[in-house]
Amino acid sequence: MISSLTSSVNFRKNRETLFGKPAHHRILVIGETGSGKSTFINTVGNYFTNGKCSNPNVFIPTTNLQQNQMMNIKHTENLDSCSTESQTTRCSTYTFEKGNSYYYFIDSPGFNDTAGKEKDQENIMHILATIMAEETITCIIIVINGTQIRMTEQLRYVIDCFKGNLPADLFDNILVVFTKCAEGESSFRISELDIPGVEDDGRSYCMNNSGFGPTLYNQCKPEYQKARSNSWHDSMKTIDDLIGVIHALNIKPATSFKKIHKKRMRITEDIHNLVLKMLSLNDINDKLKKSSLSFNDDLDVQVERYEFEDSPNLNLLCSTCNKSCKVCSFNTPIISLCSNINLVSGTCKSCACSSKVHYHSHKEIVLVKRTIRYLLEHRETNEIVITKKLTKILKPTEEADKKISSASNKSKEINDKKSLLEANMQEKATLIDDLVAMITKFKKLCPGLNHVREMQEMVDLLAKKYNESGHKTYQATPLEFDTVIREIQEDLIGKLKTLFSVDQINYK
Repeated sequence: MISSLTSSVNFRKNRETLFGKPAHHRILVIGETGSGKSTFINTVGNYFTNGKCSNPNVFIPTTNLQQNQMMNIKHTENLDSCSTESQTTRCSTYTFEKGNSYYYFIDSPGFNDTAGKEKDQENIMHILATIMAEETITCIIIVINGTQIRMTEQLRYVIDCFKGNLPADLFDNILVVFTKCAEGESSFRISELDIPGVEDDGRSYCMNNSGFGPTLYNQCKPEYQKARSNSWHDSMKTIDDLIGVIHALNIKPATSFKKIHKKRMRITEDIHNLVLKMLSLNDINDKLKKSSLSFNDDLDVQVERYEFEDSPNLNLLCSTCNKSCKVCSFNTPIISLCSNINLVSGTCKSCACSSKVHYHSHKEIVLVKRTIRYLLEHRETNEIVITKKLTKILKPTEEADKKISSASNKSKEINDKKSLLEANMQEKATLIDDLVAMITKFKKLCPGLNHVREMQEMVDLLAKKYNESGHKTYQATPLEFDTVIREIQEDLIGKLKTLFSVDQINYK
């Protein structure tokens, strides 16, 4: 259907144009591989350059048509520090001018190709990096094959991922273009997109441009030439309507994307810290419960652990092997583009773990030895990461004195042990409550984020990497690690499920 917004375009002008300043509209175009996205970009290009159906301008090459337009194209080489990187992972920007306005169509890599979801995630990160490098964005256009009866699982995954990175004020600026179908012929149920306003406000368009078909125009029979010319004319009318709506939309600042990225990095860091602290606290509690030594002896048992320390430097930290992998001089918004990440393999050059388990922080991880007594005294101010019991070394006289002292203070020791266990449990509960509060606030900034699914995926990824390492990371046994993961699933994810409705947490 033609958007109901179109009828008001002639009566509305962009604020910048009204005051004589050029308006700059940046339009992100996304879609599955084979959705007709390239045909859409080529059609847009011909609309602005007055291309002809009999001899179209080709901005993106097709099977039978070679590229003949280059001057308006810009690739995002500034975001790609490796010249060998595949072209398909980059965004290309096509710049056009009309009246007193500039239109920048950002063509993104196609999704749902043979590389799978991990490649889709990588492409999404590159797209977000491209947007964050800009000052503003006007709208997002989703290109869908209109002959599809329903949404594919892969397209749902990609759209959900995008919704989870979109600021609240950008949802009103999402447009949908159905390709390979004429007006009123789309088989796709637009309600499946689950994007507020797209269906009710009529923000969808149909386009069936055969001008870039497998047979050249001059090789077609006259009746087919006429049919192709008609589809070309209809497509140009659709693009004209679309440009009118884009021109009327409010331009949005891209700074919101940067805020969302920073929040994501903070949540990743806090999840890592939660896992490590819970491992540490559970380890301490287990030692205190099971130890045959007296309570005072327990206090002097040494444990080896990692601790977070504040650092003046920006460090690349690994949540899998607990390493400070590198001091970074540049805070790139996308971890996969960090100078310490191999762009070909997507792994860290220092620890060989995936870029997905790394994050930037002004902290570093150090290995120290502490006694349980020290942990008791500093449990409120120290960030406990991991514990591992060491061989206790005590002189005979010291051990004897401690046993005597233990016998005379048995009653107090029992009470102290009970208090310690209760304090540890309360600390775990506080950590989870703080994280839930942070995620709840994040929901207001990014309402399309499926918190439950993403938290589950993050926890699953930690468990996967732990198992792949042969249970060598975290200095914890499989049982200990599984216990912590289960507690996080029950406590953190369980609380999130009670806060958000079924529609918000279900992964369709």
